[in-house]
Amino acid sequence: MARKSQRSRRTARKRAKQLPKSWAAEAARSAVPERAELSWRVLPCARDWRLTTATVVLLLLILCVVYLAFGHVGWVALSALLLIGSLSSFFLPTTYTLSDDHVTVKRPFGTTRRDWMALRSHRVDARGVLLSPFSHPSRLEGFRGIYLQFQDNREQVMAIVSTKTGAGRGK
Repeated sequence: MARKSQRSRRTARKRAKQLPKSWAAEAARSAVPERAELSWRVLPCARDWRLTTATVVLLLLILCVVYLAFGHVGWVALSALLLIGSLSSFFLPTTYTLSDDHVTVKRPFGTTRRDWMALRSHRVDARGVLLSPFSHPSRLEGFRGIYLQFQDNREQVMAIVSTKTGAGRGK
């Protein structure tokens, strides 16, 4: 008899794992609509091999000049670190996410997140769109705004950006 009760306990545990814990919680989860979110990844160095090749050749040329000028490998290493660090957005991938509430830009060394309420206008160019916290053009846009690079998704990104920042305010 003890054996039968152990089996029934095991089958009861298996059934409990299969069934939802609470039917009300399941109904509440299904009633909440999923949030719309657009996410894409950009790697600028993979777009144009000529530009990437020219950039690498220029970096190597600069490092050779630093070695000839100072004659020490330490200065070359420091220069390489600074140059590659300043070009990290070109050589490393960036992930952009547009959600209902905010914009997120994830880079290997940091994440930037802004609410749509803080972004008042946008400026479009051939490669992307600049989201600005200013309603009129300002010199500070490049420092305080967020630049989103397109990755074969210009129409999707612009549809969301126009809706969130106001269709009449962007160029």
